[in-house]
Amino acid sequence: MWTGVLVPKAQEVIAEQIEKSSFLHTVVWVAGKKYEIHEEMTHIVDLDARSCTCRVWWNSGLPCTHASAAIDHCHLQITDFCEPYFTVQAYRTTYATEFCPVPDSMPLTGELNRTVYPPNTKRPRQAD
Repeated sequence: MWTGVLVPKAQEVIAEQIEKSSFLHTVVWVAGKKYEIHEEMTHIVDLDARSCTCRVWWNSGLPCTHASAAIDHCHLQITDFCEPYFTVQAYRTTYATEFCPVPDSMPLTGELNRTVYPPNTKRPRQAD
């Protein structure tokens, strides 16, 4: 059974991000919990807003390499900055209730049983 805070796939992604973040050049405190991460480009990480200008954190729900560097710089736990649905607890809660499987095939009737054909359109002629 899983023993970590995060599900295994999320834990793998986080481990990769932490490894990559160790190669980032400089972490500079800006204000509050905002940091500049300097590498080829400069990225701004806001730990309170859980955002980075690279937008990976916002898109994936897991801290990006820049956020990982800032979190490590603050000596905080990276798992505290992951979206809750990546936790083992959320996974267990999701599948805790019983659910019934859907039958393999269901007879279709009425509108659901009709054949759908492609639209009757012609390609426009190209002008010379």
